[in-house]
Amino acid sequence: MWINNLADTDNVSLGKNVMRVLSISGLFGFCLGIFVFPTWQYAIEPAQIITGMVKYTPDNTFYIFNLKSWTIINQITAVLLKLGLSERLISFLFSGIIGMIAYQALALIVLSISLSPLLSIIAPFFIHVTGLYMGGVTYAIALMGYPHTQMVALPYILMVAALIALKQYKLGGLLLGMSIAVHPSLGLWFTITVLLYFILDLGLLRDMFRQAARFIIAGYSITFISFVIYLVYLHSAHISINVDQNIASKYLSAFISFWDGHRRTFSLSLLKPVALTMFICILWSTFWKRDLPRNATFLLRCCIISILLAAIFSVTYWLPLDKVPPILLAMMPSRLFNFALLAFVPLLLGLLWIYRNNFIAQFIFLTLIIASYRGWLFYSSMLVLAVILLWMLISRNEKKGTLVGLAFWVSSAAIALILRIKPMVFASYLAGIALLAIVAFLKINPKSILQKQEVPGFLRKAALAILCLSILAVGKMAIFENKDYRYSLYDHSDDLLFAEVGKRQGLLLTGSRIQMTQVRTRRPILLWAANLDILAYLPELGPEINQILREVYGVDIFHPPQEVKFAGGLMEQTGKNFWETRTMESWSQIRNKFGVTDVLTYADWKLQLPEVIHSSSYVLYNIPKLKTNR
Repeated sequence: MWINNLADTDNVSLGKNVMRVLSISGLFGFCLGIFVFPTWQYAIEPAQIITGMVKYTPDNTFYIFNLKSWTIINQITAVLLKLGLSERLISFLFSGIIGMIAYQALALIVLSISLSPLLSIIAPFFIHVTGLYMGGVTYAIALMGYPHTQMVALPYILMVAALIALKQYKLGGLLLGMSIAVHPSLGLWFTITVLLYFILDLGLLRDMFRQAARFIIAGYSITFISFVIYLVYLHSAHISINVDQNIASKYLSAFISFWDGHRRTFSLSLLKPVALTMFICILWSTFWKRDLPRNATFLLRCCIISILLAAIFSVTYWLPLDKVPPILLAMMPSRLFNFALLAFVPLLLGLLWIYRNNFIAQFIFLTLIIASYRGWLFYSSMLVLAVILLWMLISRNEKKGTLVGLAFWVSSAAIALILRIKPMVFASYLAGIALLAIVAFLKINPKSILQKQEVPGFLRKAALAILCLSILAVGKMAIFENKDYRYSLYDHSDDLLFAEVGKRQGLLLTGSRIQMTQVRTRRPILLWAANLDILAYLPELGPEINQILREVYGVDIFHPPQEVKFAGGLMEQTGKNFWETRTMESWSQIRNKFGVTDVLTYADWKLQLPEVIHSSSYVLYNIPKLKTNR
């Protein structure tokens, strides 16, 4: 039962196995996230502000941005802080949840196609350890280990699509309704995708509402209540920004033209794997859908629709910025390509398992797995496969099949040269092409000898055994290769420097790319200079932010230094010389104008200020008050 396909019509068995896969894959993902890849979470900063734990003046740009950022994740985090959980514990908890949802999403996608629980549970380890999910169009794809709490949104919506494809309408409907609250822009794109699908398949819409109307309504009710709470709190904050829209648009244009790496033109070569994914989804959801479980086409067609939406609206990146609505830029349509990109490898594994009784398909399956660990083997294996295929076809005088085989051999070599990407990653793309060629040949030649090739039991077991090695590989990565986290989970409770920073009064000025300072110290900051993405959502804050950048950091939004181009914010060494040559009197003028009382910067930055405390990584300086002549 765990290895072979489940009966497609047995909804009870299917439901039980969905819950088993959710539980087991979720447990593994949670443990990896919380114990191996824990990081501080950005969602804590707005939560600290919402709860009043960190207080700002109403005109602070960082305060305004955090209050205007709506997501239910921020609100849940605020509740957890109110209940007495520490920032560190919440970061561990969310790191685990992010890992859990990522593994659940990958596992359910495989299950929705293959209906094999064992393959579904092993697949996330394989995809994770090989890095086949890496990449992304204008926005990186990450499974876990990053501080951006809302990185969970992509695997979240994939999990929802897989749940619906597996006929789990109640849970899928509830989570679908909450998707906009989890991530407003990506959740809205996904909602549009699902609505467009339902227009094409009213039967599924009726079935889903008949079984899960209350859950769907509950999900959207939670989203509505969350948004109302956000509006009420925002109204009570009395935030007022009075900037001419023409001026605001100039700052938005400058940010996107010089700073932003997400909302700009991108190389169309990034869309090659997207095109392959779309081709596969079209074939199996339209022409070969009888080979799939009944509802699996929902997931495939959602991939198709998401690619079309992303392609249509990403055209705006090539238009003059004054012709594009700011709301469309903020929603980042190109990010929707990542829905299909992350789904590609689990879809491919599921499709390969469907044809588990075909020798060639299973040979591709085994070769893909081996190649993902040792890429050079894939090319030699594919060459051997092509030779075997051609020999079998020619010996039987199957002219059509011979042409298909030759086309596959030549096109595979051509694509390898055109794409020019790492063999490990390319293995999955070439395996997809190989599977297309084999299935197409079998459909054209239903009486082919290839239809009659029985799969030796050892071949399938060998593929699963090698897949199981990925679990050990993830364990090795956890023990030996991930000792240094990108964001150390030290804060004011166990670090002397952060404790001293937290005890002092006034705004804190942070060095160019120092992050998570408010989270770790519970102290308000002047500006988070490492992330100027604020301007993409609130360009009306541009004049105030640019004044801080020019006078404090020595950087102009309209004329940025070369090292920050398309970096989204300041780099680590940006402004170092500017700060080190600034006199104490100039620092005192900064304090008087912007209200900052201390400077936290990197340990190797030597400022003309009295040092308060230092560590191996950072140093805290005090800014004296400006002396006045009487």
